[in-house]
Amino acid sequence: MLLVPVFALAARAADLPAINDPATTDSYPGKFVWADLFTSDQAAAATFYTGLFGWTAATIDRTTPEHGPLSYIVLSNGGRPVAGIALGPPKLRNDVRGHWLGFVSVTDVTKTLAAAVTNGGHVLSPTKDIPQRGVQAMITSNEGAMLGILHSSSGDPGEYRPDPGDFTWAEVFARDPTSATQYYHEVLGYDVTPDSRSDHPDA
Repeated sequence: MLLVPVFALAARAADLPAINDPATTDSYPGKFVWADLFTSDQAAAATFYTGLFGWTAATIDRTTPEHGPLSYIVLSNGGRPVAGIALGPPKLRNDVRGHWLGFVSVTDVTKTLAAAVTNGGHVLSPTKDIPQRGVQAMITSNEGAMLGILHSSSGDPGEYRPDPGDFTWAEVFARDPTSATQYYHEVLGYDVTPDSRSDHPDA
């Protein structure tokens, strides 16, 4: 599995869309609430996904002392932000493949980071307090799978029937399912239920 090095987001923090609008105090720990795509060609990626899912794209430009002119593209579904597209770090800009990173809602980012390290994971990006977004960090699992964790300052999106173009599921491909199960239980509180669907005999 290829690990994507973490880099500073191009957008000014105040310009990033809130996770939940209008804001609430609702919290759904363990729920995937955001996704970022790291890519070598933001424009091509935006064209692809807007054409594929009917999403709209809005670019936020920012010049930072560390990285110079950069941009962050916000993808929206029916006017509701659902994901972002960020330029990959220099060492991956010749890699034509994109890499999606999901962000999971957690109650306490600092405690989740500690649990990740205790159970064999690593911290890729330490805790950051981002205005309008909340507190977030990035980790790897005990097998190296990358994951974002986020405590939203505007609450988490409520439970609703997804519309076409919404994110509805996430999977991790593990070399050792038993070890991965234990890791995600300890770090995110996930419980495991065997897949009993008859059309998935290898699950």
